[in-house]
Amino acid sequence: MTSIHYRGTNRDKASNQQIFALCQLLWTDDRLHPAFNRVGEKGYFDMDEYIRIHNMVIEYWQATGGDIYLGDLFLSEAIVRKVAADVFPEIDCPQSVSFISKHRPLRHEDGSLMHGMPATVDEVLELIQDLRQMIGVKELCDQAQAAYEAGDREKIEEIIAKENYLAERYRRKKGYMEKMGYSEAFTVLRDLLSGEYKQELNSERLKARIEQGLQFWNY
Repeated sequence: MTSIHYRGTNRDKASNQQIFALCQLLWTDDRLHPAFNRVGEKGYFDMDEYIRIHNMVIEYWQATGGDIYLGDLFLSEAIVRKVAADVFPEIDCPQSVSFISKHRPLRHEDGSLMHGMPATVDEVLELIQDLRQMIGVKELCDQAQAAYEAGDREKIEEIIAKENYLAERYRRKKGYMEKMGYSEAFTVLRDLLSGEYKQELNSERLKARIEQGLQFWNY
């Protein structure tokens, strides 16, 4: 296989050891260690904790020269979560190596990045379930509905940014860095809250709607 480096384009593949070094920084941080123990594998960080993780990833990326693809480094959060929840025995273990191999952003044989795979229906359903339990999400859906009906472009862009942020929190929590399309959850959730579908997430019509929406990401 031809080895190609993408210096200056932030596309170099992170080594497992680089990812593990970042995991160690996150896990031993005085402020984040109790936060990881609190949220475990399934919970969500407070805003200041999420920002701290993001900033530490960026700082590590800059310290390594800024050539590593950030999508690789963002796997670190999910790995540390699994260590905190005792799903992984330690940061550097066979399970974490397998996890990185499965979920790091996909590449062609020449090393160039591939387009992400679409999320699965079950993953979008899981995100919808998470969103339904979050304070303020119903109000966000109501605002989105009103903005789309009024054609308020500025408000729509603001709402999309918030939706992308919430979708990215889920993606990083799970470590699904090889996938895209989680924003589809918000379109479906708006329809769900308006009574378009049964409130149960196992509705076959609801699943078909999600599957149809995910086709947009399958290219």
